[in-house]
Amino acid sequence: MFPKLGKFGVYVDDKGRNKDPRFRSQKAGAKYVCKYICKDLAYMKNDDVTYFYAKYPEFRNCCPKSYKSNNIGFAPVARIVANGTQKDIEDLITKGVWSPLQQKYVKLWDSAISRLMYYNIHFGLYSIKTRKKVYERVLSNFGAKWLWFNFKQRVERVTHKIYERMLLVSHSKLKFKSDFTPNKFGLSSLFIRSDFKKQALWHCLLKQFSPTQLKMFYYKFGDNKANFWNVDFWENVYYLRHDNIALSDILLTSSMFPDIPIISDKLTFEELNYYKDFEENYCRLSRALEEYNLYHYSKRGEAIEKAKHIQGAYGYDEKLC
Repeated sequence: MFPKLGKFGVYVDDKGRNKDPRFRSQKAGAKYVCKYICKDLAYMKNDDVTYFYAKYPEFRNCCPKSYKSNNIGFAPVARIVANGTQKDIEDLITKGVWSPLQQKYVKLWDSAISRLMYYNIHFGLYSIKTRKKVYERVLSNFGAKWLWFNFKQRVERVTHKIYERMLLVSHSKLKFKSDFTPNKFGLSSLFIRSDFKKQALWHCLLKQFSPTQLKMFYYKFGDNKANFWNVDFWENVYYLRHDNIALSDILLTSSMFPDIPIISDKLTFEELNYYKDFEENYCRLSRALEEYNLYHYSKRGEAIEKAKHIQGAYGYDEKLC
């Protein structure tokens, strides 16, 4: 919508040219500026604004308001969270909320998600300095579902990314010299995308645990390999990273002298080391690809700038800058 401020303090258009920087849509720019000026005036406790409304009350109904900030339109969302079924909440997370004006589903806005994810509850604590109430953020049922939905989406994205990069390694299509070979990653001659779900789960969650903890979880999940590598079995473990109340309950109910946890012998250290080595090599490969891409993007940008200067694309005498 707005012209960008270039690195030399000169406004440029969306193509980096100083020839004709201006609003791409004058109407959109005017609406944007008016919206935020009026929104700021509505929330300012300014004497001039108060005097203006007192002297000319007829203008009060003419000024635009920030409806989202006044909770208008939030009621259907809150109603679904409070009274909806599990499927209703899942649809709210995946599709959004139905807009009768636009006749389509609208993605939940960030402020709504932030408000719905946690309950602010006072447990009788007060600040030593200010003497004000201290509230604890308690993860809501919606917040738990939202976090888990995003985590599973992340695992899927990482699975696909690993698959794409392993294709480059297996077909020797890396554009730079390296020691990354199929043997280094333990790749077979044929593989499919779903073969890397375990590596993705390790990358997103399991790598933070020690081998002993993982062997303990393996036993807790039925001493079963399929259960251990099934992402759905890790849901309650994942919540502990975001739910302080649940974590506190575990600590309070734990014995001061707990028994030695039972661990599984079926999950071997050799298997864990395989995923650990794969993770290290994958991170090295990712860094190498990123460095290679950044280097070539930089070279390409320099070539484009050089071509612009030669062709006079900027449309002004650069000696005057």
